[in-house]
Amino acid sequence: MEPRPVQPTDPRWKPKRTVLVLGVIVQFVLIGSAVWYSEMTVTVVPATPPKLVSEVVSPEDAVFADTDISARKGKQLPPVDVRKAAIGDPKQLSDGSRLFTENCASCHGPSGRGDGPAGKTLKPTPRDLTRLTGWKNPTRLSDVFRTVTVGLAGTQMPAFDYLAHEQRFATAHFVVSLAPGRQTDTEVTLAALDQEFALSAGAKEPNVIPLATAMDRMLAERAATPALRESATIDDEAGQEVFKKVVEPGGKDRLLKLLTTNQSWREDVARLKVLATVDPIAAGFRPRVRLLADTEWQTLHVYLKGRYPLGDQ
Repeated sequence: MEPRPVQPTDPRWKPKRTVLVLGVIVQFVLIGSAVWYSEMTVTVVPATPPKLVSEVVSPEDAVFADTDISARKGKQLPPVDVRKAAIGDPKQLSDGSRLFTENCASCHGPSGRGDGPAGKTLKPTPRDLTRLTGWKNPTRLSDVFRTVTVGLAGTQMPAFDYLAHEQRFATAHFVVSLAPGRQTDTEVTLAALDQEFALSAGAKEPNVIPLATAMDRMLAERAATPALRESATIDDEAGQEVFKKVVEPGGKDRLLKLLTTNQSWREDVARLKVLATVDPIAAGFRPRVRLLADTEWQTLHVYLKGRYPLGDQ
């Protein structure tokens, strides 16, 4: 005889045990479903995001070049015939195109539309040279030459005054060729340009020395400057009174450093006045030093030379 199934009313039925068993069964079913879904689903690998910054260059990948200039003796440049230079010729346009590519295209773009790679980061953006609207200066050749020479205030346009006059004229001619219909120069505007930059008088190219040489000379001159010392005794009551009135109690060290660094004040009271009044606090003076009368400056000058004599005096 088969046993009867246990009924809910049967005393052997355990409600808590039944609930626990059902919970375990449901959990296994859910885990199995998740595994099956993951195996049947196509995994999409996200695309590698684009790099937002360039790779960092390690020291061994870097190339360091010596950019110091070589020594060059200055020379007298020949005068420029402004009227002839303003006419232009094919050689000037050819030279101007090359100079524009070397010096201007990075900002203004190869076609002069203001879309160069460096120009995209500038504010305001570089001028579109192919259009004649919105120019801060007139558009004549002489005005372009002036902008190339001195730059343009309020913009990122630098001065290219290191170029020879002929090179600046060639560059200006190329810029003018990018947008026909510009204003033309007159005898008056060309004469004004000649006078402003002394073109017909010629130019003196200064001597050029390497930066390292200049630094060595400066350090040598500073090392050769005799150190000042404070005199133990000085009999100058008038100078002492002015000194106490204008020198800060804690400013004597700053004053001694200033007087030692630039000893041109010893020969000229006007130079002392400039050194003391440009930044009185940094020089060890009180601001009231600017109110000294001329006679007091003379008194102070004599007193300082006696109080801080040269090392061999």
